[in-house]
Amino acid sequence: MQELKKEFNEIGDVKGFTFTQLEKNNKAAFYEVLDTETNKKHYEVFLLKISKPTERTFGSQKIQYLESEIYPKTKAFGIWAWCFKKYQKAKNRFNSLSL
Repeated sequence: MQELKKEFNEIGDVKGFTFTQLEKNNKAAFYEVLDTETNKKHYEVFLLKISKPTERTFGSQKIQYLESEIYPKTKAFGIWAWCFKKYQKAKNRFNSLSL
C-alpha cells in the first residue's frame, strides 16, 4: 500500500504550499501547511481513508493503481477533514480522531 508522503509541494488549487506530516496513525493524519509566498502556516487534520486498487485503460494502455492512503480534496473539508489556524486546536482534533 502507498502511504501518504511525509512532505510534498502541490500544484493546481494548492500551488505554492508545502505540506509536512506532523503525525499519523491508523485513524488520522495531521499536517502543517506552509504558504511559501506569505510564510504563514495552518494545519490540516483528517480521517485516514484508503483507496481500493483499480485498473484503468487509456487508449490501449492499462494502468494499475495501488491501494493508497488519500489526502483529502477541497470538498472533504468540514466532512472528514478540517483546517485550523492554531496548532493546538488541530492537535486536539487529531487526538480526538485518534481515540
